[in-house]
Amino acid sequence: MTDAERLMRPYGPFVCEAASKIAPERVSELEHEVFADKACDLHFENGPANFQAYPGSNKIEATFAGLLSVWAIAKAVLTIANAAAEARNAGKNTIALGEASELATALAYLDAGRNLIRDEAVAWPAGLSSPCLNPPEKSPDWYLNNLFLGATAWILLHEVGHLRLGHQVFAGGPRFFQQEHEADLWATEWILKSPPTPQHAEFRMFCVATGLVWLALIEEVRYLDSKHPPTFQRLLGCLNKFPTVENSPALELAADVLKVAFDPTSQLKAEHAADAYVTIAIRLSRRS
Repeated sequence: MTDAERLMRPYGPFVCEAASKIAPERVSELEHEVFADKACDLHFENGPANFQAYPGSNKIEATFAGLLSVWAIAKAVLTIANAAAEARNAGKNTIALGEASELATALAYLDAGRNLIRDEAVAWPAGLSSPCLNPPEKSPDWYLNNLFLGATAWILLHEVGHLRLGHQVFAGGPRFFQQEHEADLWATEWILKSPPTPQHAEFRMFCVATGLVWLALIEEVRYLDSKHPPTFQRLLGCLNKFPTVENSPALELAADVLKVAFDPTSQLKAEHAADAYVTIAIRLSRRS
């Protein structure tokens, strides 16, 4: 048994509920309109880090390496966000990078995620903490699990979007790119259509952003292929579905996370949140 399976198999029931729980106000629509009263057929498998829908059915496959890599990235994202918030509150525009710093820890989790994307059988690093299935409410691990399951929900809903929109596995050519954009937008709009409070909207945007960090790492490790558009395009596409917020903490933190993960020499400038998000997306475009 791989470490990915050992650590993630216990999360199976929570992952199965994730797409329903990220937007509970729409669960009836998900069950009746999207799945036509047939259960979503979610399978957990060994194999390369991935999530895969099978159009023409209700089947979605999630690999244990895919799940653990998302968890590792959620851990890194939350650590970077906390470090960035502390730096901003202290009037700083940089985050200290030292052997024992929060940022060094976050980068170690990002590397763990990258390694799982490269090799699904890689051992989990002995020096890093492992997923905690039932942490005390409001504890750091409790918040981490919520972010992990929220990001996983968006990734799963992306796959649901493929099913709902009748996408074809062998569409070929530019249509592959278009299908990926359509699934991104479907999932993002689904989650953000009717959050009950601004706080719910902020959390959901941060979950989407975390899922997009995972996609960016997938692209970084595996490079571009003929089926998936560049991540910077997907970042900007999803931004268009985000609620119009004058200065969204979620977008600001998402931009900070993307800077640290993919452009660590940049500063944490105090700029409009959406502008900061667009700026780092443009920087990512230059890497493509």
